[in-house]
Amino acid sequence: MKGRKIAVITAIFILTSIPVLGSVKDPFLNPINLTIKKRLAEKAYLNKKKLNLKPSQVNLFKPVIPVPFNSLVVEGVIGTGEGRYCLVTADPNTGQTFIIKPGDPIAPDAKVTKVTPEKVYIVKYSKLGKKLVKKTLVLKVNTEG
Repeated sequence: MKGRKIAVITAIFILTSIPVLGSVKDPFLNPINLTIKKRLAEKAYLNKKKLNLKPSQVNLFKPVIPVPFNSLVVEGVIGTGEGRYCLVTADPNTGQTFIIKPGDPIAPDAKVTKVTPEKVYIVKYSKLGKKLVKKTLVLKVNTEG
């Protein structure tokens, strides 16, 4: 009698612990649907992980101007007559004037690529994960005052 109780308790323990271990699967589930759901969940996780990446600043250049570009005042655009233009800026605090040519770095992560009489094209670099991302900014030159 005592041996029978031990056998029943052991059988109940074994039967209840098998689903916990994950060794018993429902025979009526479609294995293709399970695989598709698993892959979709992995893709959603990877997409969520990609969206959480934020661009970080990179130090690629040594700026030609000693002050931040956004603190300067645009004085105008000068041309050479051959179709090349330069941007003239001034520091309002010190009165220093700076001439910025195409190709000049204006920040550790940005440089001027093109200057026209109406617009200035600036390329700003940032790092997104392990990739270097390039973003072009177009600033309108207001010489009206």
